[in-house]
Amino acid sequence: MASIRERKGRWQARITRHGFLPETKSFDTHEGAVKWARAIEAEIDKGVFVSLKEAERTTLGRYIAAPR
Repeated sequence: MASIRERKGRWQARITRHGFLPETKSFDTHEGAVKWARAIEAEIDKGVFVSLKEAERTTLGRYIAAPR
């Protein structure tokens, strides 16, 4: 279930579902937060959702510095 709240002048959408890690993202508009939350929940319902959190946080520098 998604919850939308105003935080520090922006809108934060947070989705929590049993069996999934919480997904959170901030937006400039309430409408943007609602659209994102609906899209992610639809993907979860269809069984096609893949979290990109780790991929988005990983930098090129991390791979360059990794031992071989």
